[in-house]
Amino acid sequence: MKNSNKLNTYITEEFLQYIDKFDSKVMTAFTHFSEREMLLSRMTKLTEETGELANEILASIEYQRPEKLKNHSKETLEGEFSDVFVTALLLAKAANIDINKAIEDKIKKLNKRYSTNNQYFQNVNNYKTYTQI
Repeated sequence: MKNSNKLNTYITEEFLQYIDKFDSKVMTAFTHFSEREMLLSRMTKLTEETGELANEILASIEYQRPEKLKNHSKETLEGEFSDVFVTALLLAKAANIDINKAIEDKIKKLNKRYSTNNQYFQNVNNYKTYTQI
């Protein structure tokens, strides 16, 4: 990481500004929602988008009904990933989360958890896989 006193930018300011503008447009239709209702609405929308991504993943490995396989393509899979990503950012915004700080904190936790000095990381290969049991 760069300077430990300065937060890295994982999601560009330009993209976050787009999210803000998009959010403002969407919010005009939901002016009657309280902050709590908006947070629940965004969480529900993220769940919906995650389900659509799951369907596309299943289609990509041909674990879907034939009629769903007809409409699957790399582009539809990419679109669902993008939908989940954008919707997660909108949910983070609704929850007043600084997404770049949250990502940086997560990276630090992952680096600590999976460092070669971590006991878990050293022992992870000692576990038997399900196929070995």
